[in-house]
Amino acid sequence: MSTVKEQLSSASQQEQKEVDEATTKAKSRYNHILSLYNTKLAKLKDILAAQIRLESEIRELKLWLTEFENRISEPWKFKGIGLEEYKSNLKSHSDIEKKINQNSEKVSTILNQGEILLNDFDIPMYSALIPLLMYSDVRITN
Repeated sequence: MSTVKEQLSSASQQEQKEVDEATTKAKSRYNHILSLYNTKLAKLKDILAAQIRLESEIRELKLWLTEFENRISEPWKFKGIGLEEYKSNLKSHSDIEKKINQNSEKVSTILNQGEILLNDFDIPMYSALIPLLMYSDVRITN
């Protein structure tokens, strides 16, 4: 670094001006790349948070599906053939239908979120930025 300073001090005014312009241009490019990097990093953090949220919702849905499957697979036991038994079975069937409808919205939401997450994540766009930033950082500091 000191040899560069010595060379600049012995250089002409025009050469110093060219070096200053080149340095300013390089710093401007570096700041632009750093800004892009920070934007992409924020986007990646958002994607990661969405992925974690989606995985949690999928676990909850799997748990509900397992419980529901166990409940459905149990054989129905009739205690009798009267009106009360019929009403009880009808209510049970209605409760099952309500739970299915409630969770069908959740399934739809999870599927949509998964699709959005897959569409947001574009690996080549992010992986190409990292070497460029590292190279620029090395060039500016040297």
